[in-house]
Parts: sequence; C-alpha cells; structure tokens
Amino acid sequence: MSNPFTDSFNVIDAEIAAAVQTGDTQKEIETRGAKAAKHLLKFQFKQAAAEIGKVAELVGQKGQTANVATAKFAQSRAYAQMDNGLDVALEKAAEAIQLADQVGDLSLRGDIALFIGKLYTVQEDFVEGYQAFSLAVSSYSLDTTKPEKFIEALRLRAGAGAFIMQFDQADRDFLSALDLARQSGMDDVAAEVENQREALKIFAKGELTADELGNLLEIGSRFGDLQMQIEPNLQKALGKLKQKKFAAAQKLAQKSLDGARQNESTSGYIRYLSASFVLAEIHAAADEKVDVLKVLLRCKVFIEQKFTPAAGLFLDQYLNSFQARWGAEVLQQTIAQYQQWVSENGPVEA
Repeated sequence: MSNPFTDSFNVIDAEIAAAVQTGDTQKEIETRGAKAAKHLLKFQFKQAAAEIGKVAELVGQKGQTANVATAKFAQSRAYAQMDNGLDVALEKAAEAIQLADQVGDLSLRGDIALFIGKLYTVQEDFVEGYQAFSLAVSSYSLDTTKPEKFIEALRLRAGAGAFIMQFDQADRDFLSALDLARQSGMDDVAAEVENQREALKIFAKGELTADELGNLLEIGSRFGDLQMQIEPNLQKALGKLKQKKFAAAQKLAQKSLDGARQNESTSGYIRYLSASFVLAEIHAAADEKVDVLKVLLRCKVFIEQKFTPAAGLFLDQYLNSFQARWGAEVLQQTIAQYQQWVSENGPVEA
C-alpha cells in the first residue's frame, strides 16, 4: 500500500493507474486515500477533497454506506480548511450525517454533529450551532464509548445556549458535563466546567462587582471551543471601576458599547450586552440610578430588535434585581425620575 509520508505523487498515481487497469477497486480506494492523506500533509485541501470525493464514489459503488459516510465527513473537514469553503463543508457534512443515521452509527453521527455545530459557531450562528450540538448530545448519550466527546458536546451546547440566552438549559448541561467528568476521572475538565457554571451563576445573580464582571467576561469568552476576547476598552473600564474612577470608566465602557453597536453580528450583540452591563454597574456604583435605567432599557430595545427577544427577558430579570439592591421605594422614585426624563427628551432608542 502507498505510504503518503514517503511515496511521491508519481508513485501513488502509478499505483492508482495500475489498480484501475486491473479493476482492483479496493486497491484504488486505498491508494486514493493515501494520495488524499499526502495532499492533507501538504495543506493542499482542494486536491485532498477531490480525492476523498472519488473514494466516496468508489465505496458507494461497493454498497459500503458506512464508509461513504466516513469519506464524506473527511471531505467536509477538508473543505472547512479552505477559504470560502464553509458552505460546501456544511453540505458534505449534512450528507454524511444522513448516511450515518441510515446505518445507525451513533458514534459517527455524534462526531459529525459536533463538527457541524463548530462550523456554525465559527460563523456566529449560535442557533444552528445549538441544534447541531443537541444532536451530538443525544448521539453520545446513547453511545457510552466516548465520554470525553459527550462532555465536549454538553459544554459546547451550553456555550451556544448561553449566547442565545438559554441559561437554565446551559446550567443543566454544565452540571451533566461536570458529573460525567468526575465519574470519568477527568479532574482538570471538571474544574473548567465548574468555572463555566460559576460564570452563569454570576449572570443570574444580577448584582455584579467589578471583579465578578471581569471574571464573568473572561470565563464566558472560553465556553467550550468558542473564542471571544474581552474588548480592550471594557477591560480598561473594569480597571477604572475598581479604582472608583467612574467618569473614566464610563467613557471607556461607552466607547466599547459604541463599537459593539456597529458590529452587526452575534458576537457584536453579545459584546453590546456585556458593555451595557458594565456601563450600568459603573452608573450604579456612582449612584447615578436614572442612568442605570437608561443604559439597560436602551440595551433591551437594541438586543430585542437586533438579536433575540429571549435576551430581553434576561434584561427584565436583571432590571428587577435593582429592587432588591435599592429597595422598592427607591426603585419607584428612580422610575418616576426616568419617566420625567423621557417626557422631556423622548424614549430611549436602540
């Protein structure tokens, strides 16, 4: 059999030609697989995808449906490495997952679904990503041979769920991942999941200190494989808040918020939400209660219009937390002052 590490393309092509001439389909499949592997080693993803496509055709002719699914999955991964290849990668992955379903290969279905979810989240489509991760979770829950993959799927679904404000389900997923990690002796993973659960608890708490905000944004930026860095101005704003330099903190947080407003993508909306929380807490620390309402209500309008109505429900919960923090009487006075401001200036706009 050809060796992709040592054999030249000329040698491999000669073996393919010989297999075709003698009608040795299995030999041709194996040799084309080696050629595809050599292309991958050289980062020649287009050529690799083409060879893998030929392998898929050949194993299909032999009625090997499971191998067609595996080949198409490999082809999808090759396309995903190409510039502008994500759409074709998703198409090939969808074909692969249908075939995996057809042959009842739960492990392969889980692997493909996990990959599809990652492709969607790369494009910041967390709704589709969440659905794909859910299929991965259901697959691995029935196939107990891959606990590490099951944990990964749970964490990634929790991360995608957090981005679409599915906080209760995200917490359940993190808890399931935590239990499974502990049962499997994965102490480092368990510690990471505990940190992620803590981030969600901080969100649910409502009242956030500067340290908690920084911790939340830092941990939240590492949900599963999802990478989102804390915006530098927001980092600086948190530093100024700790120093009680409220005017400087407000200026930096507002700059971060304005930048996020211009970024019409899911990550931009999440950053807008984060910047709004920070700005509201800065105003709260400075005892500028009406400004707290302005920031959060403006955020609610913007997020509901641009992102998802579910985020508005979370903003409602966050707003309600100020009754416990300020007391009902002070909150009512602040609302009255805000209403007076609206009557003089007009309602807040997104």
